[in-house]
Amino acid sequence: MYEDILFPTDGSDGAGEALAHALELAATHGSTIHVLSVVDSTYLGSAAAEATTIESLQARTEQVVDETVDDITAHGADVVAERRMGDPYEEIIDYAETEGVDMIVMG
Repeated sequence: MYEDILFPTDGSDGAGEALAHALELAATHGSTIHVLSVVDSTYLGSAAAEATTIESLQARTEQVVDETVDDITAHGADVVAERRMGDPYEEIIDYAETEGVDMIVMG
């Protein structure tokens, strides 16, 4: 029923709760979980601080995605990982449409 589940994450506690639900669905339906984390470019401040901010946000995104992929793999589910930069809601919608996911599970 659900071949592909999109799990957008920012590493928050709410996302962690949603991941548990995504894992249950994946186990029930044999789904692939698509992990998506977006560096929110709408949040960036002044040009002087932007490079450091982008680097720190990208590093945090990498960490969140890597930890999430490890968790999903440990539960035996198939996983695809994607990192993007932009307005999170736009990137989530674009990914869902482009990849043809069946469900989005997010905190």
